[in-house]
Amino acid sequence: MKSIKNRYIFKLSILVFLILFNGCNVLDQEPKNQFDGQIPITDKFSAQGALNGLYDALQEIDYYGAYFPISVDMFTEDLVISAFWDSYKHLDSHYVPATSENIKLIWLQMYRTINVANNIIYYVPGVDDPLFTQDEKNEIVGAAETIRGMVYFDLLRTFGEHWDSGSSFGVPIRIEPAFNAEFTPRSTVAQTYQQIITDLQNAESKLPDAYHPAYMNKQTVAALLARTYLYLRDYEKASEYASAVITSGNYALQENYASVFSQKNSSESIFELNFSAQDPSYYLREFGERDEATISPDFFDIFDENDTRRATIFPDFDNENLLTTEKYITQDASAFIIRLAEMYTIRAEANAILLNDPNAGIADLNVIRLRAGLSALQPGDLQNMPDFINILLEEKRREFYAEGHRYFDLARHQKMEEVYGIENFRSIFPIPFVEILTASGLGLTLQQNPGY
Repeated sequence: MKSIKNRYIFKLSILVFLILFNGCNVLDQEPKNQFDGQIPITDKFSAQGALNGLYDALQEIDYYGAYFPISVDMFTEDLVISAFWDSYKHLDSHYVPATSENIKLIWLQMYRTINVANNIIYYVPGVDDPLFTQDEKNEIVGAAETIRGMVYFDLLRTFGEHWDSGSSFGVPIRIEPAFNAEFTPRSTVAQTYQQIITDLQNAESKLPDAYHPAYMNKQTVAALLARTYLYLRDYEKASEYASAVITSGNYALQENYASVFSQKNSSESIFELNFSAQDPSYYLREFGERDEATISPDFFDIFDENDTRRATIFPDFDNENLLTTEKYITQDASAFIIRLAEMYTIRAEANAILLNDPNAGIADLNVIRLRAGLSALQPGDLQNMPDFINILLEEKRREFYAEGHRYFDLARHQKMEEVYGIENFRSIFPIPFVEILTASGLGLTLQQNPGY
């Protein structure tokens, strides 16, 4: 696997690949029912370049580089929007129309990313290059399968009724390169989950045990499976995979919460996207330079005065801009996709629900609380399961601020009406109108989410 430094040597060539074979600026394109092109993969060098391009696709401004985490965080009560953009105002008001520009861009970039993965999975096994070993091919394909599974999971929880495995409102599944792909209608939620799990399980045997949080490996797959099974409400498997990561010996919580964000690829990071001064995160530009949002003063009030996380998020609190926090203060700040702390919260939730015992999750929640300088929860502090869920979600709200968890946690527990006073169908975003219009123009149907 290429080093992080070498990855950026490929940057220019990868951008050329993506421009030539995956289309130009989204805003200049006509509506399409599929995503253009193929990345030419003919030898070891081009296969490695395509994989680098796949990681880059995750970092694009329309995905983890900005709009995806920004959009789901803007929907929560922890940000106050001062933006001029209608798309941001819609998110802040909790009424997101199907014509939202943000939502369209996120959908398109997720499927572009899937198409890059599809090309790798389709072409790499057949590459005839004496310098390209079978193990190297397997690793590249396994990484692509892992990323495809992760992106389908993001699509499902953003645009599909992920909390109901019996729902027909999953997302369209496309597993061939776009030049082979026909328009696909929506799959069911169960079918979408199955695709995610199949991709991750297929990848697991191909990937190395070697740990590096900037690249896919067996532990990344286990962490993604833990998260997927939690959403699927298979709590036994969620606990099993979370435990596998926790006990793997590859990870450890940082003693100081702030140090997770002040260094690259810490011992706590399971998967993070590394940015640099030459390859900056647009997250900072959107908030730090354009001043689109501020931290809600009410959010400050949910922290105990002894909570060390408060000083990291509010170093000098005066309702300043989001990106003055120590978590995201520079343009090369990583996007933290999965941290070890999440595995503890997954195991806490899974064990408590599995055993119908709120006290079954206390030990893992206390790991997070004690690191933050808080006192340990005691059995008498949790009276019932609703009480446990509320405490868990508030703990995650503090621990994973601006990491894109709050919106999805409330959605999967169907708490939108309780917390925001809005209909629970707004637990997901609408399918972009341009996609429905395109399908209609082809004489096909792409059904909108209920309520929109």
